[in-house]
Amino acid sequence: MDKDSFNLEVYKALRAEIDLRIGNYYKLILAKYAFGGALFAYLITHRTQLTANISPFLIVSGFAFLLDVAILENLGWMRKAGSFVKKEIETINIDLVKWETDGAQPSGRWTCFTVPGYILGTWLSGVIFFVGAFVVGINPFGRLNMLAVAFCAFLLLYTFVLIPRYLGSSKNPINKLMGKLSWPKRGRPTTQLQLRSRP
Repeated sequence: MDKDSFNLEVYKALRAEIDLRIGNYYKLILAKYAFGGALFAYLITHRTQLTANISPFLIVSGFAFLLDVAILENLGWMRKAGSFVKKEIETINIDLVKWETDGAQPSGRWTCFTVPGYILGTWLSGVIFFVGAFVVGINPFGRLNMLAVAFCAFLLLYTFVLIPRYLGSSKNPINKLMGKLSWPKRGRPTTQLQLRSRP
């Protein structure tokens, strides 16, 4: 197999993985709203030992933020794969449909999923339930409530970091900070696939 054929096979495999993860994205979004709503309805209508100690709003908020982490990690892999296709495959000297270069990332930004779109369409639901716990009122002296508040606050901040990291521009301050905090590279990895064809 020559290099161009190998590149095409890698391209097809990555596109198939991206398409699969796009399907998983919508399933996770549906699960977040459907199961989150069902869980909240059950906790409100059924008084249990758990809801006596922890606000149902905090339980649903924690569930929503956990799914946000899974959704954003999935989107992060998709973006990394798309970036790899754009930089390492679509730039080689073969007649290839350049979807990432001309379609998904024409200006260097990911146009498929944006930061404002994710915040308004998905992320805010967890924040609303988190704030709702304080609006409705929780027992400030309850140990489990305070642990739940700390857990939800941690997840909120963590997702707030993941959103610009995985969906925003590579030039945003958070991505720059993450780049500075990452482990320094010592030369070029010897195991990296060299996918560029020689002219």
